[in-house]
Amino acid sequence: MTAHKRRWTFSLRTMFVVVTVLGILGWIGNNIRWIHQRREFIENPPTIYMHATRVPHSAAPWAPWPLWLFGERGWSEISISFVPWDVWEDKEYQVQPLSEVELAQLNHAKSLFPEAIVSTTPLDSRRANAEASRNRIASPATH
Repeated sequence: MTAHKRRWTFSLRTMFVVVTVLGILGWIGNNIRWIHQRREFIENPPTIYMHATRVPHSAAPWAPWPLWLFGERGWSEISISFVPWDVWEDKEYQVQPLSEVELAQLNHAKSLFPEAIVSTTPLDSRRANAEASRNRIASPATH
């Protein structure tokens, strides 16, 4: 006699339950990863010249929808400066445009903290404005 190989059989309902459970576990894992990234960004900022503010609990913005389910609190403002503090009083400092790395870090902060006002300091804003002006001058009008 030949041995019959047993085939795996399952119902459609079982498949739906398994897919749903795996989807929920993936969703939870993704949100926990986002929380870890936010906390890592605050604890180890991309620059030593960063200031994050959380207002008193009653006026604090809520963290994005899925994150507050896991106990994450919102941030009201994150200010990032890519210019050392001692340069602020230096009248000879040449304002430079933000580099691509600095812009990427700024955009990363905005994606991690959508509830917060993510800004640069006035010197960095002048740098960003100088870059925007330079791009407007360099690119011809498309009318």
